[in-house]
Amino acid sequence: MNQSRWLDLMKSLGVAPSLETYNKLKRAYSEPHRYYHTEVHINDCLSELDSVINLTENAVEVETAIWFHDAIYRPYAFDNERVRRDHVLS
Repeated sequence: MNQSRWLDLMKSLGVAPSLETYNKLKRAYSEPHRYYHTEVHINDCLSELDSVINLTENAVEVETAIWFHDAIYRPYAFDNERVRRDHVLS
């Protein structure tokens, strides 16, 4: 999770740059009980976005969704961190 990228996103959204939210997200995605939805996953998603950025009309909104998409979840759900192969695009 790249701090500079986060600050660029804040600028694109027209909000004051804040590392408070960035640090909260970083802590959330670094929680020890996470298996799949981690900083690595966010970085992978952002890389995928970069590879298709020209296909979206709402890149800022899509990137914002990536940063927040699983920051909070129910850690005790039985299938919370299970990768569902039938939902993975190849």
